[in-house]
This record gives sequence, structure tokens and C-alpha cells, in this order.
Amino acid sequence: MRMPDRMVSEGIAAAFLLLLLSGIPVHASTIDFGPPIQIMVGSEPLDAGHVITCTMTDWDGDGLEDLLVGSLAEDTGKVSLYLNSGVPGAPLFTGFSYLQADGIDIQLPTDDCPVSGATSPRMVDWNGDGREDIIVGDALGYINLFLRLSDGSLADMPHIEAGGVVIQVDQVSSPFITDWNEDGLFDLLIGSSLQGTGEGTMVVYINVGSPGFPEFDKMTYVVSGPYPFNESLVKPVMADLTGDSLPEVVYANGYAEFLYLHNTGDPGWPQFPYCDTLTSEGEPINLSYYGSVCVLDWNIDGTPDLLIGDFTGQLWICLGDPTGIGPWSSDPCAGMLLEPVTNPATGSLELVVTTIGVIDPTVSIYSLAGRLAAVLEPGVLLPGESSLTIDAVLPPGAYIAVLDIEGEVLASAPVVILPR
Repeated sequence: MRMPDRMVSEGIAAAFLLLLLSGIPVHASTIDFGPPIQIMVGSEPLDAGHVITCTMTDWDGDGLEDLLVGSLAEDTGKVSLYLNSGVPGAPLFTGFSYLQADGIDIQLPTDDCPVSGATSPRMVDWNGDGREDIIVGDALGYINLFLRLSDGSLADMPHIEAGGVVIQVDQVSSPFITDWNEDGLFDLLIGSSLQGTGEGTMVVYINVGSPGFPEFDKMTYVVSGPYPFNESLVKPVMADLTGDSLPEVVYANGYAEFLYLHNTGDPGWPQFPYCDTLTSEGEPINLSYYGSVCVLDWNIDGTPDLLIGDFTGQLWICLGDPTGIGPWSSDPCAGMLLEPVTNPATGSLELVVTTIGVIDPTVSIYSLAGRLAAVLEPGVLLPGESSLTIDAVLPPGAYIAVLDIEGEVLASAPVVILPR
């Protein structure tokens, strides 16, 4: 697998050693995703500053999921909005704006530390008025609340409380909204860092209020195996990755390792006996430092995908078996790259294949609904770059190009075809 910045070989032993030292039981099984595809804004990689956390929501009500990014930008904690101008299943971003509350940019404290200065935004209808509001974690450990008003603007509200006391985890709060005990009310799962220790925790605040009037009980530590969870700069989310209707805790840590706590409990009573690694093409997902993760269905194919980021302020998407053809493989596709020349494209589709060996592939074009739209057999391709043109006129929509070499497949990023 081709991971940016940091080689996996040095991270595997370190990841397992850290997990063992922290007391979290490690299990051998993994959940595998496709290779990381960099998120672009126009023709350039998305760059939101430093220490990125993200989520997606239909901010402007056009039916397309937009991207909200919390990061350290312009020496303060900000939240950026990237509006989606693509099509369903193939997001496309061309620019951004900073979210404002009460008419000014949201600016949260950084604690004078670039590591802890990022914000962590999450969406929730806090007061039950049918509009999605935002909660945002910050460097000082508070959970900030911004209510969405009828005109679409945001209002800055007091910090969230539990039992009449403002919630403040030790440092670098990263909240997530989940119904932990499945009672129909949303609860708060919060990851944090223990100041000066390089360690961190996850805690849960149970909602004992009523719909539209959340109230939170005392804090409870998340336990993995017999021990309280203990990792550095953890940013958790919850999602069902295994298909058993029990959500796992999926998280990234300060080493930009991506893992999950497997839920073997019962509905409303989660239990996490062990920790598993998340892999891409059979190898642990690992970026540079200070990772974050969002679980979503990026290409609307019914399988969970991972949107991941790190200290660089950039994002990548790892698709969960995007073609439906079979598991990801890195042999003989290792060292290869399949990319569109232009994205979006108009009418026909041009591709560039980069290979380190001689191959005789078949290239198939699939819509994101799984329909085979075109097939090309280009013949033998020599090492280096080869240009391929799909002459078939493709209807407007989103497509994936799949290169097949004797059953081993390599997929491109989703490509948007515009009307002629």
C-alpha cells in the first residue's frame, strides 16, 4: 500500500507495543479498506491548516453531503465549510469558507499549542427544532454549542454542562454524538488528552433529559477489557463496521494509527473486550501524526468508508470495497496507479495508468450503482505511464474505473462525467 509520510513497517511493532503497555487487549482480526485517495479542492489537495477533524452534513439543503473541517488555522481553532458541488456518490469541492457565529468567524482557544489547537465539530439537532446544530471540542477540553437559527446562521451558546457543571475534559476534547444506551436520546462520547502525559481517555455522558432538552449525568470512563481506555489524543466515532448491528468505537490517536474497539455486548450495553487495527490493502492504516477519522458512506454503495486526516491538515478517503468485485489486493497491482486525466470530465473518459512492470489488463468502467458502462482491452502496457481513452459516450454521473489483471483489481477515484 502506498501510505503518505510514514512507512508502516516502523509503525506496526510500535502500535502493538503501545496497545499492550496501555492494557488494551489486542485481537488479531482486522477490517480492510481500499487505498487512501487524497481529497482535492479544485486541482489541489485539501489543506485546512493543522490537526484536522472532519464530519459531513447537508449544510445547504441541496441533497449533497458537505464537508465540515475543524483545524488549527490562522493561529486559532476554526471550522471550515466545503460545499459539495458534485453529484450523489461523488463529492466535489472547489473552495471553502469559515463558519461564523453571531456574525464573526468561530474562533476557539488553541492553548498555545499547534498539536492541541484543532477544533472537533459534530452535528446534532440539539434542541429538537428540526435544524442541525454544531457542537465543537476545543484545546481547553470544553464542548462548545452553536445553535442553527431559522435563517441558517449560527448562535454561540454557553458551554455544555453535566449536572450543572461545565464539562471540561483534561485537554483537547473530541466529542461524538451517539445513543450509547439506545434509549432514544443522544449521549456524548468524548475523547481527550491527559495534559503533559502523552496519554488520553474516552468518557461517556448519558443524556437523562428529554427530546429537545438534553441533560447529562455524571461522567463514565470507556473500558476496554478490564481497564479504562488509555491512548494519546484519541478522536473517537461510533459506527457498525462488522454488520452485526452493534456499533464499534472507531478512533485515531496521536500516532495517526486507526483502530477500533470491537463491540461484543448487547444493544444499549456495549462491551469492548479487545482492540483491532483498521487496514488498507492488508496493512495497518497509518499517516504522519495526530490522526482523525470519520466513518461514512462516501460513494453511496452501502458499505462504510473511512475519511481520515492528520497533522498535515489534509484528508484521504479509504473506500470499503467500492466496486463490489472483491477484496483489495496489492499483488500484482503493487506500485501501480490508475488516475483520471481530468476530473470532472465531459463525455469521454481519459485515464493514465502508471506501472512498474509489463501488464496486459482489462479496464472496466462502472457507475456507482454497479452498472457496467464500458470495457477497454488496451493490450500490453509497458512500464511507466500509459494513456487510455474510453471512447464510449458516458451519460452524466459518477463512475469508477477498474483495472483487472488476471483477477487482481485496482480502482480509480470516483470520476464525475458532466453533460456535453
